[in-house]
Amino acid sequence: MRRRRKPRAMKLPIADPKAAVTLSFAPEWIALCVLALVDVLFATKIGFHLQMRWQDFGMLATVFAVGMALRLFGQTRGGLIAEFLALSLAMAIGFTIFSYMCMAVSGPLADAKLLAIDRAMGFDWMAGWKLISVHPLAMRIAGMLYQSLTWQAVYLCILLGLMLRTRNMRETFWAIFLSALITNLIAIGLPAFGPFQTFGLASHGEYLPDMKYLKSGADLTFALSKMTGVISFPSFHTVMALGYTYGLRKTGIIGYGIAALNAVMLFTVPFIGGHYLIDMIAGAATLIFAVMLVKLAPMLWRRIALRTSHEPAAAVA
Repeated sequence: MRRRRKPRAMKLPIADPKAAVTLSFAPEWIALCVLALVDVLFATKIGFHLQMRWQDFGMLATVFAVGMALRLFGQTRGGLIAEFLALSLAMAIGFTIFSYMCMAVSGPLADAKLLAIDRAMGFDWMAGWKLISVHPLAMRIAGMLYQSLTWQAVYLCILLGLMLRTRNMRETFWAIFLSALITNLIAIGLPAFGPFQTFGLASHGEYLPDMKYLKSGADLTFALSKMTGVISFPSFHTVMALGYTYGLRKTGIIGYGIAALNAVMLFTVPFIGGHYLIDMIAGAATLIFAVMLVKLAPMLWRRIALRTSHEPAAAVA
């Protein structure tokens, strides 16, 4: 006779409070805290007023709380995904606010110069606009491709988190963070409204009212929930497209698929995002420069640490 096997008792996950409060991206959170402090000091200096509601941070707080709960019960991958998604949301909020203040203190508009560079390169923005705008289906597809970066950001968090690619996640964060900082600082000296304003198509640029208001010098009061992108040069959409492609490299067919998608999507940036071609070139250069800094940073840090560790011995000698 066969013995009946006793049913296995269901094991409940053991809560680990210490794991719940452990951060995988502590340096990155510190960088965002510094950015928040800069935002506050910048706003105080220029008289910028931000209207905020608790609901504006609802998604960020929810995702962060979910990450803590997942880690509490040992769900490492889920916790990693949630934390990086919360990190990305916080970075988006911080730099959105920063971009408005940079635009508010920016110099004379550079549209004429940027348009002249485009024409010198042989790029006819208006010809491209006429070609795509007469086909409603083409415009709809282009719009979907342009907006796909939102979902790419979420997908990057999920895929790299499931693969436990913490290093890739960290590199992607710093590449985007540094690029955002650079593009905003450049925009102070070279602000632009973009082709929609230049060619009398202002109704297609939902961000233009805020840009014009910021340049008017009027009362700088804005609602966080209604803020849009206000940086035209360099193109941050180009930065994100290349940044996500870089972040998802070495993920096999998925990485190749994202690269192909973004290669096509980049053709929509001038006409859906309202950018000059030089905006995109500058955005690509910014991302490349940021990636180089991210790659060189560990080597520079090791050299500094090695030199510091040798200094006491040299002093004793």
